[in-house]
Amino acid sequence: MRTWMESAFSDVRTGPSLVSDHVTWAMHLNGRALGPKARILAPMPGVSEFAHMHIDGSWHLALPAEDRWEGLIKGWGATHPVAVYGINAIMFYSPRTEQEMEFVKQAVRVAYRYAIGELL
Repeated sequence: MRTWMESAFSDVRTGPSLVSDHVTWAMHLNGRALGPKARILAPMPGVSEFAHMHIDGSWHLALPAEDRWEGLIKGWGATHPVAVYGINAIMFYSPRTEQEMEFVKQAVRVAYRYAIGELL
C-alpha cells in the first residue's frame, strides 16, 4: 500500500503522520491548496494530512459526511474517538483481501477529492 500511496496522486507527498505515532505513514497535499470546506485529520494551519495508514494496515481518513456514514453503515470502519471533538476522522479496518484493498484505495481517492474541494 505504501508504494501505491507514493504514486496515487501527483500533488501528494507521503511521509510520517503529523497527528499519529512515528510509524504511521500519511498522505499530505503538496503544492495544492486545501479545499475551502474540507475538514481534514489535522486541523492545524499549514497541515494538509487527509489520510494515514497505521502499521497494522488500518487507515484514518477524512471523508465527506455521506461517505463517512456509508462506511459506518456497511461495517467497513468505525468512528474515531477524536470525532467527539469535531475532528473529521473515520477508521477503516485493515483490508484482508485484494477486493478489500481496492475498496480502501477508493476510499482514499474520495478523501483526496474531498481534501482538494471536489467533494463537499
